[in-house]
Order: sequence, then structure tokens, then C-alpha cells
Amino acid sequence: MDTTGIQSYIFNSNKLPEIIGASYLVKQAAVKAKKIVTSDQLIYANGGNCVAQFETESDAQAFIKELSKWVYEKAPGVELIFGICTDDLLPLKQRVDNAFKDIDKKKNTRISSQSLLGLSVTKACYATGLPASYLDEERYINSSIKAKLNTKDQANKSLSSCLSKGSNDGLSYKFPLDLDQLGRSKGDTSLIAVVHIDGNGIGERLKSLNHEKEEDHKDLIREFSDTLEGINKQALYKTIQDLINSIEITNNRPCIVNKNSNVTPIRMSQDEDKDKIILPFRPIIFGGDDVTFVCDGRIGISLAIRYMEYLKIYSQKTPLPDEKGIITASAGIAIIKPHYPFARAYQLADALCSNAKKYRKELGDESGNFLDWHIAYTGVNDSLKDLRKKDYQEEYTNERRSKSLTQRPVRIRKEGSTEQERTWDIIEEALYQFQSGYADRRNKVKELRDALRLGEVESFVARHSPLPALSINAEDDFQNTGFLIKSIEGNPSTQCVYYDAVELLDLWIPIDSSTKG
Repeated sequence: MDTTGIQSYIFNSNKLPEIIGASYLVKQAAVKAKKIVTSDQLIYANGGNCVAQFETESDAQAFIKELSKWVYEKAPGVELIFGICTDDLLPLKQRVDNAFKDIDKKKNTRISSQSLLGLSVTKACYATGLPASYLDEERYINSSIKAKLNTKDQANKSLSSCLSKGSNDGLSYKFPLDLDQLGRSKGDTSLIAVVHIDGNGIGERLKSLNHEKEEDHKDLIREFSDTLEGINKQALYKTIQDLINSIEITNNRPCIVNKNSNVTPIRMSQDEDKDKIILPFRPIIFGGDDVTFVCDGRIGISLAIRYMEYLKIYSQKTPLPDEKGIITASAGIAIIKPHYPFARAYQLADALCSNAKKYRKELGDESGNFLDWHIAYTGVNDSLKDLRKKDYQEEYTNERRSKSLTQRPVRIRKEGSTEQERTWDIIEEALYQFQSGYADRRNKVKELRDALRLGEVESFVARHSPLPALSINAEDDFQNTGFLIKSIEGNPSTQCVYYDAVELLDLWIPIDSSTKG
């Protein structure tokens, strides 16, 4: 079984309760599948997928019927596709592969289902545009939105275990139910981050599992799935604990502060009963090999890095049974305005994640975590490639070489990297130096940004001082020019080593907790 169209189902609304409920319903489809089958029949159920083995085809059809009926009644709008392999002479691994090939074939050839549109006089659902079935707080909604709203409290309850893992000074915490509760600062530019993180090569590792004995092969797949789920949960819990430990009370209000600069603190609010602090963070999808969360824009990169680093740590402590080493991941962070269409924000985060994976593949790097991000103050209609070309190519063309203002995507750590200058470590190093040296000089920051764009860095340096020293092994005089000259696929290329840090000066808060490092 595969759950198709998950992204459009979850993110077709800008209302956080509906997004939360949708994510929970998708997860419950796999939970329900586990309840229908016996432990002997189930191979694994995780992340919107389920694989089970039955004695007869009629048993399989009975499973399909029961699960489809549950989804139709309890989670309208969720779409399932089932693949079947009935050749019991094949090894189990081949049968599982053939069942997934059957799913792929059905995905490519199926006729998309169309909902029955309204008959006679109808009202349209405010979110989907389909005929409404209910009235909710003066909004007309259809059955899909109704089901999502009905499960938001259950979804919150299921996340309570994450918070029990992290506590600080006896305070209590809860996840937000509204995007406006993510730590926005009145009178300041308020941005949120949609973060999508995907494990590197996990699908291929799962498919490569093989054991000659059928029962041992089933046990191997189960162990892989359960271990992966456990590692992801541990990484998420630890990231949340670090976030909680970074909170401090300032003027009787919980805050997350960048102690090295004047970046506006994240000031958290309390719930209606005044007994719980609302965290500026909310997991949307987690489990399997990927996670999607939303948070205040100033901590999106910090939390993404922490989560990926914990994946490496916990997969080292509890290795996957394929014995192919630690789990690494790639992240895409879309930093947007709170009322930006959520579906498009997720698509941007997904594209950024794919771009980070592409860079990893180009390097042939099996041991590093990678990330890419984009800050969108306005609507984004172009592809990521066009955005980079439009926003990060220098505005002067006096030399015949590609000039890029950004290093992105980047590897997180420079240790073990073949391109140490193109890592988050270097960007963070520049950020710390800029935030300490330029903290109260916004005009100087703006002047530097313009100088980098216009190729006038040397005159900027002459008026002020050389740009911060960075731990880069390079012969180029980048402290006076701002750029490194490189060769990419035989073509000369010039990349700026400071612009990413300058762009993040007012938008980055490191998570400083007792567990840092």
C-alpha cells in the first residue's frame, strides 16, 4: 500500500489545525493497517507505506477492502494505491519489489478520481473549492476539512510524548495551533520557516536488504523499519529538548535570544490558561526517513542542523541492520511570510532539499549532511534555478566568468569536505564575526551588501577595513575582494564567501543550550 498525494492533501490549507489534522490522518492509515493484519502477515508499515503477506489473494482483497472503507469514512481525501504480486515461487524480496512496481504502474496509468461536484444550489468549501458539507465558525467546509479539524486534538495529544522528553525549570510547554504563535515580533519583519529534511539514500538501503530465508528476510525488513523509526524519534525529541533548554526568562517573558547580536529575540506567548509556554516550533510530518516542521524563521536553519546531526549520532549508537553506516540527510528551508501559501512553501522547501541532495551527489559525499535555504519576502513563482540566477548573480559583467553571490547549497561541516569553503561552518564563522562587529551598524551592513552585488568590495574595504578572516585555505585575496575563484567542470567560476552570512545577519539565532556540541 502507498499513500499518494500526501503533500497536496496535507498542505492545501494555510490553517495550522487543518495541516496538523491532515498529517495525523495520513499516519493513522498506516496505524489502521497494522491493526487489520496479524503480526505474521505484517512486514512493515511506516511513513504512508504498508507491506503485508497473505496466504491467499482473497485475504489480501479483504484487507484492501477494510482499509479502503476506513480511509473513505474516517479520512476522506486520503488516496491509497495497492500493488499485488501473487507469484509465490519468487523469493520474498522479488515479490515485494514487484508489488511496488505494480503500484508505480498504477500511478502512471490511473485515471485521477474526480469528486462529484455540487448538485442544485451549493456553497463551496473555503479551502478546497469543492461543495461544502458543513458550517464551521461561519466557514463552509467539505468532509475532508471536517475530518482534519476533528483530529487536531488527537494529533496534539500524540505529540505530548515529545515534550515529556524535554523540560526546563519545571515549566510546561505546548505546540502552537496557529502560525501566528510561532514567536512573531510585532513591528519587526516576521518570517516563519518551513523545513523539509530527507534521509540520504534510505530508500535504496531498504531495497538492497536481502536474505535467502523468507522469514529472516521479513525480520530484517522489520528491524530496519523499526530501527529507522526509533532513530528519527530520538533525533526529534533531542532537538525539541535543545530548543526548550535554550529558552530563558527575560522581563518575565520566555525568550530565545542571540547573545552575540541585536537580532530581535523570539518572544513566546502562553496559552489561554497561562500555565503553558507555546513553543515557536511544530512538527508536521515525522517518521520513516523524512521530517517536515514549521518554526520561527530565525531558528529554522539551527534546528535543521541539530536534527541532522542527531540522526548521525543516534544511527552510530544504534546502527541500521544493513551495516552500511550512519544516517545522513539533506534539508531544505523555505523562510517565508506567515500567510504565504503553505503548499507553495512546502514545494519550495522540497526543491531546496532536492538541490542539496544534488550537490551531495556531485561531490560523491557519503558522510556529510547538506542543506539549502531561500528567504522569500514576496511571492515565489520562478523555479529555484531561475531564482538563484535572478537574485544571486552579480549585477556587473566585466569578466567572462560565472559570478555567484551565494555558496548554497552547502555541506554542514567542513571536516571531511573536499570543498571546505562551501560549508555551513564557514558561513557561521562569518555570521559570528559580522554580528559582533556590525551589530549596531545597519548602514554598514547595507553598504556591504550593495558593494558585494556591484563588485565594489575593494573600495568598501578601503573606506572601512578588510572583511573578516575565515578559516579557508585559499590563495585568493578574498578579504579584500569578497570572492573565491574556482573551476567548476573546467569553467572558471567566482563565488562570494560573505553574502550568505550578510543576508542572514538579522534572521539567524543559534540554538544555545546545555547540550550544545
